[in-house]
Amino acid sequence: MTKFLLKCATILFPVWIIGCNHQNNSQHTEVSSVEASIDSLQMLKDTIMLDSSTEGEEIRLYINKITTDTIIESEILGEMGKETYRFIFNKQLKNAEHILYSYNIPFYLAEENLETHIDKKETLHSSKEIDATLNKQFIFYRNILLATPHKND
Repeated sequence: MTKFLLKCATILFPVWIIGCNHQNNSQHTEVSSVEASIDSLQMLKDTIMLDSSTEGEEIRLYINKITTDTIIESEILGEMGKETYRFIFNKQLKNAEHILYSYNIPFYLAEENLETHIDKKETLHSSKEIDATLNKQFIFYRNILLATPHKND
């Protein structure tokens, strides 16, 4: 029964998203699934934090040399999955994305074929609550990566 419901959701969800995007096309732009060219991105900072997860979190800061947008990417690793954040901003936040993944087995048991499934994908435009949550998370990461030194330092 669960597999049947999962298949139905897998088929109906993209149809629903396409319909929603078609109706609301003039209201917003969606986070592009097309990555910027590797040549146009310059990594500015790469930080590892261990307090968010027992498996660690990697946070990267990029600048897109073509658009001059700044990009923050975070990958939080866990035994049974991971979650990623991606924020694109210039003077203000343009796009944000949060994706929650799960693994078919704990990653430390997988010798080769670790299957990754997307459990949840959220953007700034998913809901007002998610917008607020992503903005809060963006400020958190921005403060870590772009902290300005104190005048007395």
